[in-house]
Formats: sequence, structure tokens, C-alpha cells
Amino acid sequence: MTTYLAIITFAVSSIFLFATKTEHHRVVTIQKPIVITQERRTPAFFAYQQSQLLRASKPEVAVTKSTFLTNLNEQPHLPHFQLTEMRLTKTEYIAYQTALYKSRVIAGAQYDHSGFDYEKVIFNSDPQESAFDYADAPTVLSPERRWAIVQGNFELRDGVGITDHIIDIKRVEDGLVREQGRINLSAGTYSIEIESPNGYLVAEVRDKSGLIIGEDRQRLVNLQGRGSFLQGPFIKVKRPDGTLAGNPSQGKGNPSASVNWATGGDTVAAKGKSGGSSSVASFKAAPSATSGGTVLAATIFNDQKVFTRATDEFSNVSLLSSTIARIYDPSQIYNNVVSIRMAGERAETPMFTKSWLSNAVNIVAREQQIQIKQGLPVLIGRVFVDGQPMAGAQVQIEKSLNARAVYLDQFLNPSSVIAETTSNGYFMFVGVDPGSYDVVAFANNHIIGSQLFTAEAGSISFQNIYSKNIPVSQMIRSYDAFTADPVETDIYLSSQDEIIQTAEGSASFRSYVENNVSDFTVRTADPQYVPLRLVQSGKKDYAHIPMIQENWLNQIKQSKLINDLPAHGTIIGFTPQLKYEVYLAADNYDKSNVVYFTKEGELASTPQANGGFIMFNVPEGAKEVVLNNLENEKIFSQVLSVDSQQISAINFGD
Repeated sequence: MTTYLAIITFAVSSIFLFATKTEHHRVVTIQKPIVITQERRTPAFFAYQQSQLLRASKPEVAVTKSTFLTNLNEQPHLPHFQLTEMRLTKTEYIAYQTALYKSRVIAGAQYDHSGFDYEKVIFNSDPQESAFDYADAPTVLSPERRWAIVQGNFELRDGVGITDHIIDIKRVEDGLVREQGRINLSAGTYSIEIESPNGYLVAEVRDKSGLIIGEDRQRLVNLQGRGSFLQGPFIKVKRPDGTLAGNPSQGKGNPSASVNWATGGDTVAAKGKSGGSSSVASFKAAPSATSGGTVLAATIFNDQKVFTRATDEFSNVSLLSSTIARIYDPSQIYNNVVSIRMAGERAETPMFTKSWLSNAVNIVAREQQIQIKQGLPVLIGRVFVDGQPMAGAQVQIEKSLNARAVYLDQFLNPSSVIAETTSNGYFMFVGVDPGSYDVVAFANNHIIGSQLFTAEAGSISFQNIYSKNIPVSQMIRSYDAFTADPVETDIYLSSQDEIIQTAEGSASFRSYVENNVSDFTVRTADPQYVPLRLVQSGKKDYAHIPMIQENWLNQIKQSKLINDLPAHGTIIGFTPQLKYEVYLAADNYDKSNVVYFTKEGELASTPQANGGFIMFNVPEGAKEVVLNNLENEKIFSQVLSVDSQQISAINFGD
């Protein structure tokens, strides 16, 4: 009895004397984790001893090897454990977290954590929750690791059902699944234990082939305290945002030209002038014909998919895809327009008449006292902040500082006396050569956004530059492509004022950019790695940069007898767990220059799941790489600019 009283007295005094500091932030209470340094025998220790006896008779779960860091679907099924007895220094704890991260993304590495002095308690999922087919068992965290329990409302919409389907909800941070939650369909609620309030809650309904038939993603922000849990965002699972459509339709009596654009499942409406002698027509929700009565033609995938009817659409597209889109006017009243469309983009895309464009170019040439050749492309764009046109922004073309931006007044007339965008956010560049350009927007001497333009002779290149008032924190990880060892790198990003330097392969930064084609230029002091450029969707709030060893690349060239051609570049793609075919959209590219490799970096004769491909000797210019999932016909596409002797890397997957 005396012994038990002493133990109780010691535990109570430890709580009061060594209690962790609590910080209050609005209604959310954040408690810092505690590391127990005293060796004690608690009830959890005896539970651990019994669990070890149970585990001795059960085989370990097999783990599929993978080197693809951004794959959210193939995650190793790690046992859920609770830290109860710990004797870790701060350095050991950090090393443990690093090893855990690496084991999640490189499942082939079987890490032995027995060197860390802690005990594990294994939790089994609740058998009453097995009425539906879940992708993974719900995650149960120990009190030391649990930041909070998040609960909220859950709803299926747009006819999404769960018959013979897989349903799950998870927290995704830095491109990786961190925890798995529970869904109670009868009550219309979800619950998930989280270790950090960062990232997104992602709910998915998939069929047996892995095709996503319903999804929703909500950022973990503005969590409200509700006693023992936090109120999470309302999860509304609807049909996936994966539709690209440009629906031209016949209309009479309306002089404006318009097309119903739906990208990523969202219908795009633009406010433009209509009636009278308007020189500007907009893509808007009500489709109509040109003033001459002819119907516009819209294409995506670099002219491979043509929309000619109001019911045309292209579905089953990855949420992170981008595509080269073009608009043609057979009546020749409006200029052809080429643009890069991002899935889920909400934007206005105006059509400008040829007479307006000719007058605008002549005004600029006269004011700047320059001669502009006929047929050169014209870059026109708009700057948006939080979805609204921004006044007071300035723009410039990267690596072409001699090109002067011209801003349009409230009547859409170019004026040399205007030094920044007006309330409509419009700007333009004239006299540029065909090619690809990164246009950067500034405000108050800080970069607020950037966008890739692809300029073609005789066409208008139109893009919107999106920005946010509140920046979002983003994570970068640079690592060896096949060992996942961290690589120290210097990273230049057009949307950042300064070079980003990684420490132990990781870095974080804050960005105002939204929904663009992000382009990371990466270099390292380690001579065994080649400099490269990572291209991905601006929707991602993380970047996983696979570094390529020069010896590996040279050995493949020697094996395949490939010589680098001048004015050509190289594209290296890393693919998720799927059967696929890959090609360049609308390009006469020689497929004999395509090489496939496995997840370990070994050469293969055919595309390999979780492996990748190399496209050698790709001609310079704007290109669109299309990856087609052969199992469910889902399309992954990425637009990029290829430069001479430049290596570009792409991580495919949602």
C-alpha cells in the first residue's frame, strides 16, 4: 500500500511541477508535446508486453516498395502505435521523425527503430466501423502525438454512392497521407485524429479499379473548439473536378463571341461588353456565335481534342493537370487565342477583334517610336487578387527586361502614361517573338504572382496572373531520386524575391501565387547531380524535387546510343502506381527517344508502375506531356517550356 501511495504522490507532483506550458490562440488550445525521460512501469507497459505476445503469432504486413514521394494512393501500411515509454534526447527524436518520414515515402527501406528506446501499443480498428470498404484503418495516435481530434459533417452529393466502393477520409500534408479517419454515413459525420493542423482533409470515394468517383478537399483552417474536439470543415463529396469543356454554340442577334468553358468541373463566366460595336467578347456562361453568325471552335490538349457542339466535354482529367487551349474564329473577325488552362481554373478569357488589336499595336508603336513586324504574337493578361482584378500592379517578362509592359485604361485602350494596371487589371506586351515567357507581377516592390505564356505567330497569348492577399506556407524537399537521401539545393522560383536554400533537403517559404504553372530552377553544389527544372501545378502547396545523378543519365545515353541535339532539351517524368502510356500532345516527336525506368532507376522496355520515363531530344518551345492511365482512362497532363540542353522534371499524380 505504501508503495502505491508513493507512486500516486510522485505522479501527481510531476503533473503540477512539470506540466507543459499551454498557449492560447483564439479558441484553439495548443499543447506542446512532452518527452518522458523517467523510466517508469505504467499500465501501458503491461499492455505493451501482452501486445508483444499477440504479435509474435501474427506475420508482419507486407509493404510494397516505392520511390515515388508524391503518390497519395500507394502508402505503406505502417502499424499504428502509441509512444508510451520514451528515453529520447531532442536529437534522437528529430532523427526518429526523419526516419519515419523516409519510411512512409520510401517503403522499400525497412527501418529498424529498436535503437530508439520506446515501447509500442498496437491498436485494432473498431469492428463496428467495417460496414464499408476503407482504404486504410483509422489512425489512432498516442496523447503525446495527438494534436487534436477533428470532427465535422460529411455529405455525399451529385449522386455519388458507396455501393461496392472504397471510401476514406485522410489528412494530407506535404503531399503525403499523415492520418486516416472514420466516416459515419448514417450520422453524416467524420472523425480523425491529427498530429498537426497543417494540410488538407481529403475525402475520396473510389471504385475497385481505383477511379475516383467522388472527392472533396478542405484546408484545415479556422478550427473551432467544441469541448473535447475541434469542429472541422464541412466535407461535401461530389463528382471529381476533372472535366475540361469548351462548348461553342450557335446564337443569333448577339454580336459577341463566347464559349462556355468548364475546366476542372467549374463553369467559367466572364463579364465582357456585349451589343453595339464592342471589340471585346468574352467566354461566358451563355454560349453564342460571332457577329457573323459563325461558331467558334475551341480545342484542348494542343489541338488534339476539338469542341464543336454545346454538349462536348472531356472528363476524367487529373485535378493538377494543365493543357494548351486554342480558340479559332472561322469568320476571321476575332483573333485566334492560345492559352494555358489549369484544371479548376475560374477565369475570364476575352476575345479581341482583329481591328482592335491592329489599332492597339499601332498606338503602342507610335508612342514608343518603334517598328513592329506584322504577325508577331501579342501577350495580353490580367492580374487578379482573391478573384478580383487588381489595380496598381506592375508586370515584366523574366529574362527579357527590354520588353516594356503596356497597361490598358478603363476603356481598354493602351496608354503609355499609365505605369501600372488600372481597375480592370489588364496589361499587354507587343513586339515579342514566338516562344514561351514567364511574366511576373509586382506590387509594392514584392512579387505577388507569375504565369507562363506561350506565344505563337498571328495569335494572342492570353493568361491571368492569380494572387492572394494572405500567403500560404509551402514545403520543398529535394532528395536523390532513387535513394531519397536529402540533397542540399539552391532553388530559384519566379514567384519568390529571394533564392530558397534547403537545409538537410528541406525548406519552407510563403507564397501569394495561386493556380499557375510553377517552375522551380534547382542547382546544387554536389557535382554528382545535374541542375534541373521542376514543373508542376501551382495548386500544390509542396514541391518534391527528385535530383538526378549525372552518371545515371550518361549511362542511359550510352546504353541507348543517344546524343544530345542542339536546341533540344530533356524531360524526366516520375509516375504513380498505374499502368500508363505517355506522349507529347500534337507533336511529331520520335518515340525512339523515350526511355523507361523502374522505381529503382533500372532500365525497362515498357512503362513501369511507380517508375518513370525520359524523353530525350525534345524540341524547344511550349510542350504538353500527356500521361494516360490505361486502367481507367484518366488523363494527367502538364504544360512546360523546353529550353536547349535543359533537364525538366515532372511528378505526375494528384
